[in-house]
Amino acid sequence: MILHSDPSTELRKKQDAAKLAKRPAYKIDTLGKFLEYDRKVLRFQGFWDDRSSLFGDLHELEVLYHLSDDTFEVKEKLPLNSGRDSNGMFLRRGRLPKQFDRLPVMGEGTPVTVLNVLGGGLKGGRYLTDSVGIGKRDDNYYRDADLAIGKMINVYGRTIMLTSCDRYTQDYYRTKFGCEDFTPIQGYSVIRDEYQRRCRQERELPPYNGWGSHEDSEGNCITVEPHPPKIDFRKFVIYDRCNLRFGSRMISKIKENNDRFFVITYYLSDDTVSVYELQIRNSGFQGGEFIKRARILTPNQDIFTPNRPSYYKAQDFYLGTTVILQDHKFNVTNADIYALKFMESHCEEFPLSNVSKIVQKIRNALQPIYKDYVARHMSKVVHKKIDDVSVATVSYEALRDMLLELLGDQIVDQEIVTLCRQFSAESKQHVKCDKELVRSAVHAELTRDLWHDLQRTKEHLYHQDPTSDGWMTPSQIVKTIKACRIPLDNALIDGMLEVLNRNHRGDIEVSDFLSMLNPIEAPCKPLQPLNIKHDICFFTPYRVTGNLIDWDKLLASIDLESSLTTQT
Repeated sequence: MILHSDPSTELRKKQDAAKLAKRPAYKIDTLGKFLEYDRKVLRFQGFWDDRSSLFGDLHELEVLYHLSDDTFEVKEKLPLNSGRDSNGMFLRRGRLPKQFDRLPVMGEGTPVTVLNVLGGGLKGGRYLTDSVGIGKRDDNYYRDADLAIGKMINVYGRTIMLTSCDRYTQDYYRTKFGCEDFTPIQGYSVIRDEYQRRCRQERELPPYNGWGSHEDSEGNCITVEPHPPKIDFRKFVIYDRCNLRFGSRMISKIKENNDRFFVITYYLSDDTVSVYELQIRNSGFQGGEFIKRARILTPNQDIFTPNRPSYYKAQDFYLGTTVILQDHKFNVTNADIYALKFMESHCEEFPLSNVSKIVQKIRNALQPIYKDYVARHMSKVVHKKIDDVSVATVSYEALRDMLLELLGDQIVDQEIVTLCRQFSAESKQHVKCDKELVRSAVHAELTRDLWHDLQRTKEHLYHQDPTSDGWMTPSQIVKTIKACRIPLDNALIDGMLEVLNRNHRGDIEVSDFLSMLNPIEAPCKPLQPLNIKHDICFFTPYRVTGNLIDWDKLLASIDLESSLTTQT
């Protein structure tokens, strides 16, 4: 049976379909997206760098993107004891605009736009909704396609850089967008002080005007409230009381000044220099402090510039050099043993005291003429018996002439002295003190200072070790001497400890020590006035070496004999 449609009904359906309701139930359906992506969140790690502002810092953030409604939520990771009064919420959940320059006007953010098509005013008019969405744009907000590792997002004027993401986020972007590179960004966490040092622009300073030191003037230009220059405290602690002393002679056009001798002291703790003049009788010069301790500028430089001037360093002082200190020219002729030992032990900082480099320089110069050169100077080699051993030696003056003939201006006195000290042939046996001579010196010192406190010394020894078996360690004996204030020089104390009776453990006999302090029970012959350090204990603060050089040891170190034999 065929049913025919009613033309009137069909016409009415067409008319109803062409009409729009005055207040339509226009609604955006988001239920399907919510059911698909509910509780599914894209998680990114990022940071906001605010170190360029005053008291700013680097904020580590966690950026959450909710797929169900395209909203953002940003949380801050606060470290322990950070001192920040915050709950960690950086941005509350909501849609994030890409560009935010003003607040939205009324009705701009609503999903439906109402059109006034007929009538005037608010009464009697006919209103329709914009079902097509003319002029409506929805691309001003961040979406999942705008997020990736290394990209920047603008959070209301604060730029956040995304550095990494979790595994679910990686799977989401790999499935939907085909991304494969999820390498996290490292090395962005830098402390504030280092960041400011990197970003700090070099300030152009005015030229130095000559008032005060250059560092003080520089501090007045950098800050409003000037501070004194900071010292290198670590260097001060390491090198406190470490001084290098050099003997020097003045070079001047005035004939009398050429006979004046000075001691130049370089202080390693603060790089300052002082000059002291040695007094010579009937010279016409008083002696004493010549240049006060201070940092001294190197000559031939323009100090009236914004740049810091250069000062004398420890490497500028060595044997054979000429230095100009405050317009006075000095020729460095010698140095004390401590300075030589210090430079040799720090040969990486003082290349002129590096034995390996000096030997290599001599080796390179001797290689083509080795045999002829050694044969020509064999007459200067003298065989001497040192410590019951026959040694081929050469004097310092002879070796210096040989090296100057070989190298000329390529070698200086500092290198020659270092080489001679390294291959010295002096005797290393220690000269022992005479016990009776030491006893006489001790009695003479006690009598001169009117010391009669032996009973107190015995009590101190007893209280120090009541269970002693008559023997005490050398350190306990020295402690007793210092505690009882026995008037003995340190060199005499060392000599006395050397000659006192000892057992197999190295302990000193207490009775022998007390007899050494008792001139009544153990009298000795009196002594005439003498120098205790040199005449009794043969005291030398450092063993002077380098006057005689072991010739065979030096040639073995150069090691050209074996090389030539191998080549032959």
